[in-house]
Amino acid sequence: MNSFEKPFVWHILNGTFLAFYSLMYYFILFSIFRENTVFQIPLALKEGNTLENPTLRYI
Repeated sequence: MNSFEKPFVWHILNGTFLAFYSLMYYFILFSIFRENTVFQIPLALKEGNTLENPTLRYI
């Protein structure tokens, strides 16, 4: 690999990792701040509610 190919390959790898981590953080934040998520079901069960009639709150 000469000096011309190395920056190009490094740029592609950085773009791939950047896209992967961007999508990962997007889905994590979207699932946290969306209503009726898996993260909020234990909060509803701790309050004494049932899954048939939940009263879910935002974190």
